[in-house]
Amino acid sequence: MKKETYLQREGLKARSYLFSLPLIAVLVVASGQTFAKTCADVPVTITIAAGTPTGGVSAMYGDGLVPYNGTDQRFQGGTMYQDGVGGVYAKFQICNGTNDLILNSANTSRYLNYDFRQRIPNAYPDPSAPFQGGIVWNGGPGVGFFNANEVYNSALYVPDANGTLQTCLGSQFSASKTFSTLVRNSVNQVGCASNPWKPVGNAPNPTSVVEVRHPDPCDWVVTALPSYVSPYGNYTVAGLVEMVKQGYLSGGQYDMPLLIKATLNQPGCTP
Repeated sequence: MKKETYLQREGLKARSYLFSLPLIAVLVVASGQTFAKTCADVPVTITIAAGTPTGGVSAMYGDGLVPYNGTDQRFQGGTMYQDGVGGVYAKFQICNGTNDLILNSANTSRYLNYDFRQRIPNAYPDPSAPFQGGIVWNGGPGVGFFNANEVYNSALYVPDANGTLQTCLGSQFSASKTFSTLVRNSVNQVGCASNPWKPVGNAPNPTSVVEVRHPDPCDWVVTALPSYVSPYGNYTVAGLVEMVKQGYLSGGQYDMPLLIKATLNQPGCTP
């Protein structure tokens, strides 16, 4: 089957979220079912570091419902999402050829939170945008989706001590009944082709590169690299794009560091 381009699959997600959050879950499951007889996507446990509002390091952070119980000090106070537990979808999607890392909590009690308090100094929201940032936005049940591109594609990693990949990451959620929003770290890396909202999210500043390290056979660690330097500090830039009937509006750009780990659900691998 022909591999979808990044534009095709990202455009599909955007349209799905514009109308209904649960629809993306149907599409993801259907995509896997197409190859059910010959291929199986790779289940993982995704751990997200503690949130910035509680003194943590990740501005996109977990719901706290399943606290991290491992020994990695970077993730103490964080939250785990295990594939198949409580309806959570957490997998490397290999059967559709994308190799993307996906977390989807649609139709579950799980969710993600976002800290929009630290706006990039020169990046104001469009005055017409329904959501103007400046707050910690707490998602409700079923509000949690992100896609990190090509994470499972070993051919793209630089063969250094950790195995390093530079890529992009998007997170979609519905912030009200009338509009949807998209948080995106998006750059011109492999698998991160252009899409209709990319120019909006990357203005006035290019959003930060997402870096993945693969230090051992079990784990992949995802971070965002600071990219905006000012007298006030160094910022990890994420663009907020709001999808409304008229098209795409900028919700501003925000300092949104992140720290995520994906661990294989197999014997010998511990989050």
